[in-house]
Amino acid sequence: MSRVHAVLSVFSGLLVIGGVHAKVFSPCDLAQELHRIIDVRYLYKEIPLLVCAAGFQNYDTQFFNKKPDGTYYAGIFGIHSSTIKWMARYKGNLTDDDIYDDLTIFSNHVLQLDGQQKDDTVYDYFVQNCKGKDVERVRCYLNPYVTKDYIVYHPKSKSSPGRLKTTRTKNTYS
Repeated sequence: MSRVHAVLSVFSGLLVIGGVHAKVFSPCDLAQELHRIIDVRYLYKEIPLLVCAAGFQNYDTQFFNKKPDGTYYAGIFGIHSSTIKWMARYKGNLTDDDIYDDLTIFSNHVLQLDGQQKDDTVYDYFVQNCKGKDVERVRCYLNPYVTKDYIVYHPKSKSSPGRLKTTRTKNTYS
């Protein structure tokens, strides 16, 4: 066994032992998962926007991007460290394969889709960057009732404007 293979085997073993579980979704798989876990009454129409926002992080639940100033973006939606620190009561893990906590923070406290929307700036930012020539339309099968042409958006550019390139760039979709 070569030295590279030995190092990779040890590293893979440490990931399993350490309990690090990550998942890289495809746009349609993420749309299906979001549909499964969201409150359909008020977030259903936002699934395409949520999928697009996750696309800037390569649909990767283990996404982590540390900037030179020490701040960072984490999780499938790239939640900024200031939001995470602001939510001192938060005890979850944004870089595991459970996206429910990521979705809760991103939808309620970043996009403010909880009905208490006071500032549309971030929401408008994602709406602007997730339409037109900046995205690809992807047709998905959502569930047995929505069987064709459920459209989600996949960003053509993997780096969100205003951010540095990701430190983890694995992407199984593109």
